[in-house]
Amino acid sequence: MLVGAEGSRVLTLRLDPNAPVPLHHQLQEQLRAAIDAGDIPPGGRLPSELDIAAQTGVSRTTVRRAMDELVHAGLIHRQRGRGSYVVRPPDDAADAVLFRFTSPLLYPRSPAARWERRTLTVRSPVTAPRLAGQFALPLQAPLLRLTRLCLLDGRPVALETSVLPQLPRGVAEHALTDAALYRALERELRVHISHAHDELRAITLPLRPAHLLGVPPGTAGLCLRRHTYAGQRLVEIRCTITASRASRLRAVVPRRYLLVV
Repeated sequence: MLVGAEGSRVLTLRLDPNAPVPLHHQLQEQLRAAIDAGDIPPGGRLPSELDIAAQTGVSRTTVRRAMDELVHAGLIHRQRGRGSYVVRPPDDAADAVLFRFTSPLLYPRSPAARWERRTLTVRSPVTAPRLAGQFALPLQAPLLRLTRLCLLDGRPVALETSVLPQLPRGVAEHALTDAALYRALERELRVHISHAHDELRAITLPLRPAHLLGVPPGTAGLCLRRHTYAGQRLVEIRCTITASRASRLRAVVPRRYLLVV
């Protein structure tokens, strides 16, 4: 058993060298389960690689490989000379200016309102050098583009286009057509969605989005552009377009910001 530091509970890690599952994968799955269960809380420090290796009887290389997978999944991050920590939301998240993109579709006015997402297209491979560069991939790397129409009580109110890195072998494209895309990403790609950066722009609706939303081309609209992260790893670029008559921007400004402007 291992005692985690800084509020972490006692961890019990049992690896089976006779199992068909590689030891590093067994270890990262058990550490992932401990993080998901809250045994190691956000911001909590994991036991050192040397301690884990000593207690489980595996090499430090095996432990390092398991930890690398957790870093890649956005669950933990390393601090040089201090150790590995469970990712927590940005420290200033509670005090930051909150921009909330609201509309009847995202926040129905009636509990009886019926909200759905309808998948229009799933295209792969797609080549988009500028977007591939943002994912830190080679410029000609294949990407996947998912387009969905958002409806409220059967009426189209927003068009979502998500671009993702091409799925690993063995993950079917239809697995991401869930209404809850981020849950599907976490389930299929084994990542932990940690945060997103949003940018709102005023636009005039091009022909195809206007047609799908049932408004004339050139109608004033809003585009919410989102970069979604698992730790420091970018996992999705999304553009949500809606006619401005159906949406508004609401800003909640904490007192601390009002006193300095």
